[in-house]
Formats: sequence, structure tokens, C-alpha cells
Amino acid sequence: MSDFCIIRVKKHKSAASVWGVARHHNREIDCPTATGDPTTNKAFGYSASHAAAERVRERLQQIEAVSPRHKVRKNQAVALEYMITGSPEAMKDSKKAIAYLNAAKKWIEKRHGKGNIVAAYFHGDETTKHLHIICIPVHPETGKLSAGYFVDGREKMVALQTDFFEEVGGLYGLSRGLEKSKAKHMPVRDFWAKVSQPTPRPSLLDFAKAAVGVKVPAVEHLVAKASTAEALATMHVATRKRASAAKRIEGEQNAKARELKGARSALDLQLEVNQLRAKLAEYERPARGAAPALEALGMSSTPALG
Repeated sequence: MSDFCIIRVKKHKSAASVWGVARHHNREIDCPTATGDPTTNKAFGYSASHAAAERVRERLQQIEAVSPRHKVRKNQAVALEYMITGSPEAMKDSKKAIAYLNAAKKWIEKRHGKGNIVAAYFHGDETTKHLHIICIPVHPETGKLSAGYFVDGREKMVALQTDFFEEVGGLYGLSRGLEKSKAKHMPVRDFWAKVSQPTPRPSLLDFAKAAVGVKVPAVEHLVAKASTAEALATMHVATRKRASAAKRIEGEQNAKARELKGARSALDLQLEVNQLRAKLAEYERPARGAAPALEALGMSSTPALG
């Protein structure tokens, strides 16, 4: 199975919201999933919760001070939080995982500008190593606050995944997820709880109600379970296709290697023949030099046969 690069993004609509997640990321409050060594965690920037919230407020004031047109609207997203990780197996290699996450951090800094990064948190105390980065989404051309410029709309989210894979994940041997997949992220706990639930059996009346737009839990559950199965099946097919393509490419490379090895063997043989010819020529030179003297004595430098 392929190892995937993973990047997700979440909007925060207030400095208070940033304060809340910073408390969790900075381990200022208890984290039930953090069962590993807390000394492996690293924090960068305004990482303390109060400092992160204050930095958001300070940066928003700087943006609004530019002109009245830069005023931050009510309920506007004031910060974006990226979560970057990879498939669990890929992240077990600590050296590779840290290099990958460092590259991801630099990529986010380039995308948003270093001055707009509030804080970054590397977590090594949970099952899978990952990185959280909180930043202020400032439009690179207008200087206005604009989360929409970066993440609004399906096409921008698809582009985000593709760009991250091409510029970061792919360089570390990680794959991109299925493009435009209908599958949605679901916490592992929720996924298994949903899958393990007994499937209710909708009646014909339930299906009839659902057909005219009435919400019927039994039908919705059945559809959700079918969608999950379809998404898993699609991913399985895609993985098999990638494996088949990789096997084909490997076969072609092996054939080329054998061909090259054969060519090298022929070249080595020709080189050996040339060396033998050169040695033979060295032995023949003294004999040619003595030929006139031998002929004068009525002798030949070439031994007679028979």
C-alpha cells in the first residue's frame, strides 16, 4: 500500500479560537492521545497560547491600519491552521519524517510569508508524527485579510493538495491521494464506530419518503455506509493500478539493465582481444627486425612446417 502525504487546513474566526487550539498544541492542557515522550515536541514562533492570540490581534491591527478598505469584517476567518503528516508507516522513520515536516514548514512560510506565521508545533508524542502551523491569511497582492484567496472552493483545495505533493511530499517518496475523491476525512474513532454499527433495515415506506426529500435516518445510514465502502473500493483499485504500473516500470528497468550488462560484457571482451593483439604485436617486432640477418644466412624467421 502506498504511503501518502497528508495536509489539511482549518479556519479560525477569532483570536480566542487560536488561543484554544494553541493551549492544546502547546500541551498547556491534557491531551489524551499524547501518550509518548513529550520532550520530542518542538514549538516555534508565538507558541504559548496567550502569545499566539496576542500575535493574531496585533497582526490584524497592522492590516487594518493600512486603509479603511483593509478593515476586517465580522465573522471573517482571521487565521488558518495547517496540519501536515503522512501515512503512519512512512512517519515511523524519524529522520525522514523530520526532514519532510521541516520542508513542509518552509513551504507554508513561502506560501503565506514568514511574517504571517503565528506559530508552528511539531508533535512527536502521539502515534503519528505531525506538524501544526497557524498563520494569518494575507492576500499577497492587496495586503487584505483573505482566507478565501488560499482555501475557498473545491478547486483551490485540489490545487493545494497537488502543489504540496509536487513540491514537498513527492520529494520524500510519498504519494498524493485520489484527486477529487468524494471521500471525506473522518476521525478514526468515528469511522470505526460508524462501521461497527448494525445497519438498520429501511422499509419501502422509508425509501419512498427519502425519494421525495424527507430525511430518514435508516436510509441516510445505508447511503453513508455504501459511500464509505465505495470510497475504500476506489482507493483499493487506484492502489492496485499504481502497484501494477510500478511493477511494469521495474520490469522495463531490469530489461534495460540486462541489455546494458550484455553490452558491457561485449565491450570488455573486445577490449581484452585488443590487448592480446597489442601483446602479440610486441612479440612480433623483434622477429621482424632479425629477418634480414637470418635471410642473409639462408635462414628464415618463420619455422618450417612438416
